[in-house]
Amino acid sequence: MRASRPLFVAIAVIAAAVSTAPAAGAATTAQVGIADFRFSPSYTRVEPGDSVLWTQRGSLHTVTSRPGAPESFNSGELFTGQLFTRAFPTAGRYPYHCTIHAEMRGVVQVGADTTAPKPTKLKAKVGKSSTRVSFRLPEASKVSATLAAKAKPKKVLRRAKARNLQDGARSVTVRTSGLAAGRYRVTVKAVDPEGNAGTAVVGLKVPAADWALAGP
Repeated sequence: MRASRPLFVAIAVIAAAVSTAPAAGAATTAQVGIADFRFSPSYTRVEPGDSVLWTQRGSLHTVTSRPGAPESFNSGELFTGQLFTRAFPTAGRYPYHCTIHAEMRGVVQVGADTTAPKPTKLKAKVGKSSTRVSFRLPEASKVSATLAAKAKPKKVLRRAKARNLQDGARSVTVRTSGLAAGRYRVTVKAVDPEGNAGTAVVGLKVPAADWALAGP
């Protein structure tokens, strides 16, 4: 018996869909735009074997790996409308930047990232009304800070609003005006785009109210 035309058409449509569907585990290409002196998005997650395509919509920039990347790459100078594509067969974190504008930074994360971005080299500089905590951040993260008395570390007295910060030497400021003289601690927390969180603590001493020191 011959199949009716509607049934034949339905079978043909299903067969075409199956034949054009991407194979399981097939490599894909992620898109990153370059404009307004930033990479958008600045964090790109792909799997081993996938590629990233950068589209230059700005004036003149590069896509260049930074120290620490598992493999080096460099697009060379890209003018408006030019493209740069690179495959990433090896898992790892690939930080990159624009060599013309060093503040332009991005990351390609290939595979899972399970490393917590723990801040290091913390230093606290106490001023008349606030304390500046400087530190080194291993990767771009959302950073916040809390202040508590050393004797009661779980009771948060002050907070510094979370901010998105690039990797490198960074700082946060916590208000310390109005606190009683004594010893305190500031906990700096960093959360990367994968949700991994790292914390570090630095101690400080708030002097008596009549203490005078030039500072913030």
